[in-house]
Amino acid sequence: DLPPAFIWRHEETETELLVMMYNKPSAVTPCSAESCFYGGDVVLPGFDQAMIYDFTLDNTGPPHDITDVIQVWSNIRNHYPNAEIIASSLETFSKSLLNLYKDELPVITDEWGTTWLYGVAADPYKQAAYRQISRLAPI
Repeated sequence: DLPPAFIWRHEETETELLVMMYNKPSAVTPCSAESCFYGGDVVLPGFDQAMIYDFTLDNTGPPHDITDVIQVWSNIRNHYPNAEIIASSLETFSKSLLNLYKDELPVITDEWGTTWLYGVAADPYKQAAYRQISRLAPI
């Protein structure tokens, strides 16, 4: 299981990435393949900001009209009644998280699997083997 938000560090290059795994109803609990998914809430203990996503499905575009936006805000208000709701961006939230909360985030240096990688592109060895075989056996 991974924490809901963490710093992933590549020790050899000292490269760091902010990683946020999303789960419902909030990202307070550890994530697993069953509980974390695209577009959940990022709510971290002791951090006075949260990120609440409202993604549409692939290729469906933005909300159709203001009624859709009002419904989203209403749902957020119902779930977080004391929150001040501000339209923002992932970039703004990430910068704020790093500036104000980075020292609270766990640091992960191990490799960790991700469900975002599918197909042959997820397996460089198979890709390399396929290319080598293709060179040896022209079609």
